[in-house]
Amino acid sequence: MATPISTILQWFTTGKKPSQAQFWASWQSFWHKDEQIPQSSVNGLPGALIGKADKIQLDGHIADANAHGIADKLATKSDVGHTHMIPKF
Repeated sequence: MATPISTILQWFTTGKKPSQAQFWASWQSFWHKDEQIPQSSVNGLPGALIGKADKIQLDGHIADANAHGIADKLATKSDVGHTHMIPKF
């Protein structure tokens, strides 16, 4: 079980000598970089993931040529091209 940071800080104030149990408890209260942190232990992550689109939905949206009305917008454009000279430097 994690020890509150306020308790750990009190064990290590100037002049105090933490016991072995307190020292171990302080280290066992934190995630080590070699440990996997469960998604359920990341505050707010499960709720944030619920609001994300599935890959299949995203792929379908990307493949939809008219997802944002782009196909309709492009259909109204002419194929005339540039009507002015572009200077060469």
